[in-house]
Amino acid sequence: MASLVLVVAVTLGAFVTAAGGDESGTSVWEQAAGPLHWFFFVFGVLTTATVFPTYIGFGVTRRRVLQALGIGGGAISVLLALVIAAGYLVEHAILTGRGQEHRLRGDHLFDSVTELHLVMTQYALLTAAFLVAGYLVGVGYYRFGGGRGTLALPLTVAPILVVGVLFSANDLALLLRGPAGGELPSPQLATAVGLSLATLAAAGLGLWLLARRVPIRPRRPA
Repeated sequence: MASLVLVVAVTLGAFVTAAGGDESGTSVWEQAAGPLHWFFFVFGVLTTATVFPTYIGFGVTRRRVLQALGIGGGAISVLLALVIAAGYLVEHAILTGRGQEHRLRGDHLFDSVTELHLVMTQYALLTAAFLVAGYLVGVGYYRFGGGRGTLALPLTVAPILVVGVLFSANDLALLLRGPAGGELPSPQLATAVGLSLATLAAAGLGLWLLARRVPIRPRRPA
């Protein structure tokens, strides 16, 4: 899993480092790092769709599989947050070296990219939300099939929506601002982080409840 993060992140990092922001000093890295979360959402969906029938079929308990997914997801989240924070610092050094102000377009938990603890906190929690939502979607479709799995999507993707709104990092947050783009009240740092962690914990519990009785279906002949 870690190698997967590094391959994608290094590719993006090389592009952003070469670009070094536009003429106005607006961050390119910010725009490149955002869509990366969706990659890990898909990764989470595909992982659960393949891991559960394979490993459980070989006698690995569901609890052990979920523990591995949790540890791997946590490691991915922290590593990606570290890479994104490093990318911001590189871009910041390039822009300030040119005499430009480093500008961010969106709202963030941090006011400056040099606040590394806040940068890493935001991106680690966002990545974890996308990953666990991917896990939930994958297990939901595997257990319930296409019809009920689709109906469950508002619940299985809820971690993305909730954590994204807390950090003003998705379209739902923009919608809540209204057509005039008004100011969206932001929770205090401790509240945003606490609610994000509570959301992830609830999602983890939901994943366990879904996965503990996942049937192992025999492979259909081609």
